[in-house]
Amino acid sequence: MTLLFGISLPLNVRNLFPIPLEPFEEYLLRDESRQFPMTWVYEWRFEGRVQREYFEKAFQEAILYEPLLWARVCKKRGRYFWVLSDHPPEWQWNDHSGEVCESGDSGIIPVIPMNVMRGPVMRLEVDCYDNLLVVRCHVHHAAADGLGVARFTANWLALYANLLGDTDDDIKPFFAQPERITDRGRLNITQPEPVPFFAAVRSLVREVILWFKRRPACLERTPIKKNTSNNDPTEASVQLWRQLPPELGLAYREQAKSLGVSVNSLFLGDMFLFLKTWFAGNFIPLKKRRFFRILVPVNMRNEYHDNIPAANIMGYVFLDRSPDQCVNDKEFVEIIDRDIKYIRDWSIGSMFLSGVRFFRRIPFALSRLASPRFCHSTTVVSNLGAFALALPQERFRREKTIRVPGLELKQLIGAPPVRPHTPLSSGIITCGDRILITMSSERKYYEHGMAVRFLNGYVDFLMKRAKEKAHDLT
Repeated sequence: MTLLFGISLPLNVRNLFPIPLEPFEEYLLRDESRQFPMTWVYEWRFEGRVQREYFEKAFQEAILYEPLLWARVCKKRGRYFWVLSDHPPEWQWNDHSGEVCESGDSGIIPVIPMNVMRGPVMRLEVDCYDNLLVVRCHVHHAAADGLGVARFTANWLALYANLLGDTDDDIKPFFAQPERITDRGRLNITQPEPVPFFAAVRSLVREVILWFKRRPACLERTPIKKNTSNNDPTEASVQLWRQLPPELGLAYREQAKSLGVSVNSLFLGDMFLFLKTWFAGNFIPLKKRRFFRILVPVNMRNEYHDNIPAANIMGYVFLDRSPDQCVNDKEFVEIIDRDIKYIRDWSIGSMFLSGVRFFRRIPFALSRLASPRFCHSTTVVSNLGAFALALPQERFRREKTIRVPGLELKQLIGAPPVRPHTPLSSGIITCGDRILITMSSERKYYEHGMAVRFLNGYVDFLMKRAKEKAHDLT
């Protein structure tokens, strides 16, 4: 790794530190262990040839507006704080001049664990080929979520375009205000209608009781391999990914339109159905009163957060379905879609944040909440969807991808990290007309071959379902 020396944060940004960790950030920090690092990676694959001088110059300017990406964690008097790291994010440039790289439709990405107490919380690896630019961005989850890093990357590429002479209004960088990083924990939620205080408390208590009462089914544990090699990508924390055929996405969009539901609801419904098929096909015993539980990260951003730097502005919701409820019919999908709309309209993802904030006030309670006994799920499904629609640049939103002089984004690959008893997590991202599914897996808990089987089985299941949906439409 090399460091981009010669740049430093302005004095007014440096004076913001130390910054206390928000409760959700501390939860993610306590959720980490040596076996399960809370590190995830986004891999951006651009078609074309980059001009390195302007690309690095654009990054050096864009990173000045992102305080947490310069930070590390420090513990003082029992509390955790973000403090300024000794150096900016690490940068590795691999020049493959004269080589041509095929994008492909599947692959494996090793994840580099990071020590957030030492910093920095972000590392970048750039592979430059004659026809392809691959940018891997490793980020600690306590510092930022996927959409925050995507918005930072969009500003970085917009600034790169401006340096190359493309200065149209629809591609200008929309830099954050670093001093607003202290507002990242304020959700500024507006409910559709007023809710009495005691009614809200009763609803929250009821959901918490159901959450603790229902025990999620766990994917089977696979043996831990001995004498593993750190050089083998199949023996490390990895992200597996596959690109779905274009006709699959078209079939799902048409089916969603005909049913009056969202594509996200169809994907969630099919994940429940696939889990039922997977458990039955692999003879995994289901204990009585066990539910399939899918953890769904929810974006909590609104206009209030437009100029806040990259951070965690998200919540969690848990969708539970018993095996008997997982049936292939229209009503099953409509119920899931109704739940998703309710979650979005009433900002239900904030309930988990409120619970984390409450538990942090009780000694040792937050560590207990982060233990494997409680906050585990059968799997995680993070559907970022058409991520370009959430970017600040009008051109990127209009084209539903990132296109700058000489470069066009073809694939964006990424998924949330895994944790104990939740051995697999998947991310669904739409880039232009391409849908990519990424699956994070941890070899200390889930053997690599089983993770590959799960991903391939899920994709095959989706393709089979897409054919059925297309047949139903005709």
